[in-house]
Amino acid sequence: MSKNIARPNPSFDKLVKAAQALNLEFKIEPEKAHPKAWWINGRIAVPKKEKKQVLVKKIAKKLKSLKR
Repeated sequence: MSKNIARPNPSFDKLVKAAQALNLEFKIEPEKAHPKAWWINGRIAVPKKEKKQVLVKKIAKKLKSLKR
């Protein structure tokens, strides 16, 4: 993904707000964590209706447009 649309270390709350703003169907999984960042809990699960790269770019652009 291009660094010009990326936002470093988005919070879980911001990811949820971005998914809601995009009207995405998603499930909140507060107890889940990525293996490389096991100490950070919380993720959203989005059903795969489009390619992951496309979805990640949409969320990244929406995160950038949200108020900090």
